[in-house]
Amino acid sequence: FPTTVTTRLWELAVAASPRQNLGLDRQLCDRYGGMHLVGYAMMACPTLLEGLRMLQRYMAVLSEATALELREDSAGCWVYMGLHAEGEPLRQRLEFGLLTVLMMCTWFTRTNVRPLAVEMTYPPPADLSPYRAAFLTDVTFGCAANRMLIGHDDLQRPLPAHDPAVVAL
Repeated sequence: FPTTVTTRLWELAVAASPRQNLGLDRQLCDRYGGMHLVGYAMMACPTLLEGLRMLQRYMAVLSEATALELREDSAGCWVYMGLHAEGEPLRQRLEFGLLTVLMMCTWFTRTNVRPLAVEMTYPPPADLSPYRAAFLTDVTFGCAANRMLIGHDDLQRPLPAHDPAVVAL
């Protein structure tokens, strides 16, 4: 769907929902956050880091609006999430995107991946507990970027569905 349609659907969903933390709903990520063929290609990679690199490479296949960038540092790899949209992107959509990536990491490794850090650009909400429950760590607000840090131990986990033939395809 074009970005304008997806953005409008998010606006309508947030307006209609009694929960302002719609993007932090793990069940919604499980149900609607699938990455289809790109997800299968990610699962077939040898390690989680290689799977995330596959996602970065093919993000444009999934969404013309979502920008995903990986930046490695001494503690692990930062996963940056941005949206190309008119005006300020809805925080719920950014939260959903980051949480979907985290949940895919958990699903692909069959372990409970916990980010070392999660940072968001917008001001802190009154209630931080939904963020801690969703990301399994504290979230820092008012930062320069929307991103999460995945540690080296998690990044090097072998993926049980590794299949070199699927990766090559």
